Parts: sequence; C-alpha cells; structure tokens
Amino acid sequence: MKTDIHQEITNSIIEQLENGVKPWVCPWKESSNPFPINFQTKANYTGINILSLYCSAIRNNYTSPYWLTFNQARKIGGHVRRDEKSTLGVFYKNITVEDNSGNYENNEKNIPILNSFRVFNLDQIDGIELPTDEELNENPINFDEDELFNRAESLVKNIGVPVLYKGDKAFYSPSRDEITMPEKNRFNNTFDLISTLGHEAGHSTGAKKRLNREFGKRFGDNAYALEELVAEISSVLINSHLGVEGVHVDHVSYINDWLDVMKADKTAIFSASKHAFAAYEYITNPQTH
Repeated sequence: MKTDIHQEITNSIIEQLENGVKPWVCPWKESSNPFPINFQTKANYTGINILSLYCSAIRNNYTSPYWLTFNQARKIGGHVRRDEKSTLGVFYKNITVEDNSGNYENNEKNIPILNSFRVFNLDQIDGIELPTDEELNENPINFDEDELFNRAESLVKNIGVPVLYKGDKAFYSPSRDEITMPEKNRFNNTFDLISTLGHEAGHSTGAKKRLNREFGKRFGDNAYALEELVAEISSVLINSHLGVEGVHVDHVSYINDWLDVMKADKTAIFSASKHAFAAYEYITNPQTH
C-alpha cells in the first residue's frame, strides 16, 4: 500500500503533542549544530524533516543527531540492526509539464512533486566508528546569559525591527512594524526573555517587506493558529542556533488549536514548518535579505 506521506508525518507530530511533548524541540544534547544531520554528506535536514526526525528521536530515545539511508550506511561499512524501523523524510522534485496558457516560456512549467526517503539514526546502526566532537567541530556552545541576550538582540536588529520594552505584554504590531516586549525584569530568566523575543521576531518576518507570509483562504479561521505555530517553531530554531535552553511558553489553548488544524488538514504542519524554517533563516542569516 502506498504511503500517505503527509498523513504519516502529521500523525507522528500529533502523537507527540497529545503526549505533552513539543516535537520541534531538539531531543538530544545540543551542540554548535543542533539540527538533524546526514552523517555521510554532513548536510543539515531542513523544514518538515527536522520535525519528523525529532519526533522519531523522541519516541525511540535516540541520542545521536546523525542519520543515514540504508544504502549510505552499508556503503561506509555500517549495518542496520535487525528489526530496526526507518524514519520517513521528504523532498520535492520538479517535473516539467506542458502548459499552453502563455504564462510560461516554451509552454512548459515545473511542478514540485513530493517524494519520500527513509533514514536510520546512528543509534540503530552498528559498525560505524563515530568521530569525536572535536573532529566534527561540534563542541557544545558555552555563552553566559548576557552574551546570549546580546546575540539575540543583534539578530533582531539585523532584520530591522525596533524592540520596545514596556508594560507586561509581548506582541508584534504589523501596522507599526515593531515588537513590544515586557520590561526585562518581568521575565523569570534570560532564557525566557530570549525565547519570547525570538517568537515575536518570528512573527515580524511575515511582513510584506520581508517574507510576505500569508496563509490565505485555504486555512480560513485556522490561519491565526498556523501563524502562531510558525512563530513558535522559528523561536525554538533560533534558540538552538544561539545555544539557548528552553522554549517560548505558549498557552495550552494554542496547542489545542494546533492539534485541531493538523487533524483537519494533513498538510498544515508541512506549510507551518516550511515558513518557520524560512523565518529562522531570515533572522539568523542576514545574507538572505
């Protein structure tokens, strides 16, 4: 039976949320690169693949951030242990089709088609000698709280969004294009402050002059919940980039809203993760804008 890619990954994320676990939080000991990595190519997985691999790691208690396909493991002398189950990942491949609408050169247009692949965590594989953290340049990040906060503020400054510290509410104002944050002494700790700043910065990337993020009529009343999910995931990715422990604290009603959206539309989390990763890259990589 053909795998329903959208449904399988969405179900795994729903399962974690219903268990009280946010599956976009790095499940292993974070280092200078907290994202899932292909062990052979050393390339980071992106978008929905981050969540899919995190979910699998959480469910199975994997401790390694490294993954390989069955053939990649075999090629470098590894052996996937008997009865180990793979984890689903996705990629898009363009196909060219004829289009006579006059909108495309040579009457051809490219359509992205969703494809899948299967990978195994290194915890499932024998016969591969792991390099040390030093050899992989994966030494844990170690910054003091003031330095972490200064780095977070610098990231937000680079995207051109003013930040005002006043009152007791955190929000991004699209009309004024500015972030309002509670006064710093209202936060329990610096990590909560940074997480909240990252969340609101995530919202700010949706402005028309930045990523122009709109979910449109397709998601209707669920558009607000999806935007909150984008900001939540992008905040966690920013935290990982900075080496910050902890996540933005969302009200339980948000989680219920996210569950409702995912159960109603199996592609919703794909859209949210795509936009969240784009927001993360926009904030952490000034060269993208």
